[in-house]
Amino acid sequence: MIKEYHVHYMKDLSRVAEDPMGALFSLPAGLEDADIGYYMQTPESFRVRCGCRMGWNETGLYIWEYAMETELRMEEVGTCSRAWEDSCLEVFMAPNPDRPDYYFNYECTPAPYVYLSKGTGRNDRVEFRVLPEGMEPVSSILPGQGWSIRYRVTPDFMQKEFGAEPLKKGMVLHANFQKCGNKTVIPHWALWNPSEPLEDGRLDFHQPKYFGRLILD
Repeated sequence: MIKEYHVHYMKDLSRVAEDPMGALFSLPAGLEDADIGYYMQTPESFRVRCGCRMGWNETGLYIWEYAMETELRMEEVGTCSRAWEDSCLEVFMAPNPDRPDYYFNYECTPAPYVYLSKGTGRNDRVEFRVLPEGMEPVSSILPGQGWSIRYRVTPDFMQKEFGAEPLKKGMVLHANFQKCGNKTVIPHWALWNPSEPLEDGRLDFHQPKYFGRLILD
C-alpha cells in the first residue's frame, strides 16, 4: 500500500497546533500528522509515538518530526557521522516528480547532528559534508517526554541537486518518514509508509519503491 500525505500551503508559520503533540512540541497548526508507526524487527516493548508534519510555501518545504522517546542516545558527533546509530528521525525524499528513484536522506539526532546524502540507492550515496545553506536543523528535547526536530528543505537545494521545478500546488513528490536507533537501549526501526525486508531478511530504508506520495495542496 502506498500512503498519501497532503502538504498544506503555509502563510503563517507562527501559529501552534492545539492538539497535544502540537502544543507539546510547538508544532504548527493546520497540518496533518503522518504517523511513523509501522515497526519492523523491533521488540514490542518499544512502541513510542512518532510522527511528521510538513508544510510548504515559495521559500521551501518545512518539516517537523517528533518522537515520544525518553531514553536518548546522542554519541555521534559531526555532519555525516553515523546518525542512525543514535536516536534518529529521518526523511527520505525524491523532490523531482520526474525522478522518483533519485532521493536524499536527511537523518537527524537530538544533538542535533545530520547525515545527509543523495543517490538512487544505498550503494551510490553522495554525502554532504557541509549542510546546504538554510537546511540546518533545530532540536527540542523535553526530558522525560520526548524530542523533536524542525528544518527547511530549500528550493535552491532541490533545483541544484535534483533539477526540481519550483514548488507549486498539485505537485506530487515521493518520500518516507522514519524513526530508528541502531545502538539505542532498545534498537528499533519504524516507518510511515510500510516497506518489506530484503530477500535475505535485512531491513533497508533505501527502497524508493516504498515511498509514499506527498501532494502539495
